[in-house]
Amino acid sequence: MFSQYWDKLLKNSVDVKRMYRTRDFIDKEVFLIGGKKLGVVSGILVDLKDKKVKSLMINHFGIFKKKYVAYNDIISIGSKIIAGRISSPYGINLDRILMKNVYDKNGILRGNVSDVLIGEQTMELEGIICYSGLKNKIKSGNILIPFSEIILGDEYILDKGNGHITFNSVIHKAEEVMLNENSK
Repeated sequence: MFSQYWDKLLKNSVDVKRMYRTRDFIDKEVFLIGGKKLGVVSGILVDLKDKKVKSLMINHFGIFKKKYVAYNDIISIGSKIIAGRISSPYGINLDRILMKNVYDKNGILRGNVSDVLIGEQTMELEGIICYSGLKNKIKSGNILIPFSEIILGDEYILDKGNGHITFNSVIHKAEEVMLNENSK
C-alpha cells in the first residue's frame, strides 16, 4: 500500500530538489584527501549576492585555530566531508542570518530563522525555515520561505509574501503504526 502511494507521489512530482540544512554541516568531521583530519565544521560562509555557499569554517582542535575549505575544493559530502585542500576564507558567516526575526509586508512578526536550506548540487541558498514558537508550530507548522521571496536587512528579514510553504513534522513511528493497521 505504501509503495503504491510513494510511486504515485513520485510520478506526479515535477521537480524534486535535494537540499541540505545548515545543521547537516555543523559538527561534521572534515578530512583532507590524504586522510589528515582538519577538524569539524563550525560555520558556513556564503556570498549573499550570489546566494551560494563559498566556504566551510573548520574548527581545528581549538577555539582560536580556524581553517577554511572552499566549496570548490570539497570532493565528497557524506557522513564526513573530504576536501582537496585548505583555502582562504571567503564570504560572510551564515550565523548572521540564523535567528533573525522575519516580518511580513505589514510589519507583523512571522517568527525567526531556525535553519537555511541549501541546494545539494548547486550549493545555492534555496530558502529559510521560519519558526514561530511551539504553539504555532503545533497548530500550523513551520514556514518555508524561498530565498527569492525575502529581503535581507541588517536588523531583520522581510518576507515579500508571494509564496511560501507551511509544513508540519510527522512522527515516523505513528505513521508506521497507521500503515500497519490499514493493511489488515
